[in-house]
Order: sequence, then C-alpha cells, then structure tokens
Amino acid sequence: MNIRLLTWNVNFRPAKVLNAFIVDGQIAFDLLTFQEVKNKYATEFMQRLSELGFHAIHTGDSGDGGKTYGNLIASRWPIEQKPLGLSNPPPFPCLIGRAHVSIGTNEGVDILTVHAPNGSNNGWDKIHTLEAVQRVIRSISPGPVIVTGDYNEPQFFPGKLPVRSWAWTSEKSWASRRDELMTRENARGGMEGHPRQRWDNAVGWFFDDGALHDLQHAFWAKYGTGAMEATYLTRSASRPERWFDHAFISSHFEVIECAYRHDVRRPGGESDHSALCIELAFRPPN
Repeated sequence: MNIRLLTWNVNFRPAKVLNAFIVDGQIAFDLLTFQEVKNKYATEFMQRLSELGFHAIHTGDSGDGGKTYGNLIASRWPIEQKPLGLSNPPPFPCLIGRAHVSIGTNEGVDILTVHAPNGSNNGWDKIHTLEAVQRVIRSISPGPVIVTGDYNEPQFFPGKLPVRSWAWTSEKSWASRRDELMTRENARGGMEGHPRQRWDNAVGWFFDDGALHDLQHAFWAKYGTGAMEATYLTRSASRPERWFDHAFISSHFEVIECAYRHDVRRPGGESDHSALCIELAFRPPN
C-alpha cells in the first residue's frame, strides 16, 4: 500500500497555515508531521485536522524547560502517542514526538518527528536532542519507522560527502581541531563543552546513508546520495542556504516520490521553512 507523508516546520503559525495544502476541502496526505506548533495553537490545529479526517497528537508542554511549543503528528489511521522510553531524556522532551500508527497490520508503524533546537541559542542541547532520537530509533529497530523533522543541520554543501555539521571547520583544519573542546551556552544559561567530533558524529549518524542504521534518507533515495535543496534561507550575504528539513525511512518502505515545496516558504509563503512531500510504498513485515 502507498502512504502520502507531509512534514513541515510551521514556524509558530496558527492553523490557517493548513490552507496551503487544502484543495477542494481535503489534504492529499495520509500522515502529517509538523514542527514548531505553539501550545496556544495546538487545539485549533487538532480541531481543524479532525474536520479533515485526521487523528492527531501534540507534544507541547509549557512546563517543559520553558519551551512553549512542540510537534504535532496526525494520521488518517488510529494513532497512539508513545513515550520516548529513555532513562536519560533530552533537555526538551516536548521537541521529540513519538506515535504509533495502526496501518492495516498488527505491528503498524512508529512515527518520530523532531525539532532540534538551534545551536546558536541552545548550544549542546541540539546534540543531546539528536542523540536522544538515535536512542529511540535503536529501541524501535528492526520495526517499521518514519523519522521526520527540522534538524537545524547540516551545513549546506551540495554533493559534498561526508555531510558536514556546524561543528566542522574546514578540510585543512579539521584533523587538528576535531578533538578541540567546543563550549556553548545552552537555553538555560549554563555553559557546556565537548569535543567538536561528538557534535559532528551526532549529525553524521543520520546522514551516513545506512552504514550505522537501517534508515534511508528519503530525498537521497529518490535523487541520489549527496543531493540537497535549500529548505531555509538566512540573511547571510555569503552563505544563506540551509538544508534543515529531512525524513529518514526504514527499509520497510520504498520511496516513490519525494519533493520539497518551496512555495510555502516566505517571502510569499506561510512559513520560513519548505515542506517535504513524500509518497511511500509500505511493505509490512510478514
């Protein structure tokens, strides 16, 4: 069976952003994952999605370290919110959403969606978040899993492999600086330092193209390893492009179609991020 998936960072906007994907009163997707859904808009998102035939969960918690937003997962099939199941949770658990979707099989599919907080304002909390996602993925494997979100990584070097994180310096200096202590302030005002290599490893784990895990990058599966499109633009005059929005799919799925919708990104769009639209063929486990 085929599954249509939409993942999008809605940039704290109210539920009217859904209008960008409503055609003739319908959204032509089966699974939705949204990041940066403010708690104050969660109810209107879920009510609107219910009217459109979706079951939805929201992960926001205003008491969760000061973050007033979370992620939203919606499905045309029955959906159950699941705990992360981690003995060592990340700094902001509300930024990782986990749900189980019953898609016509006894086993169903686990859905994860993440908003990795940016390193500029959150320091190593971004890496703790990505490492937590890795631990959840390993606990699910070898079951079917779809992992989506805004990773705020990697650096944008189209076609350049291996993928480089924001801890990476340059080809010339990396060997001498990879063990250098990289100290950053987190969102709570604390200072934390670890080797640059740890940051790079946490990001590179996702983009190793299946060497460390049973996941395929959906965009690479369609367009070839190393392909990139800018999904977020900064005001940087020299290097504005960022490739932050991704989906990773277990081998239970074949990627049929995969494309970014850049028209929903400002200027003129609803968010500051492009949306990722995917069609998958699901091969349920025997």
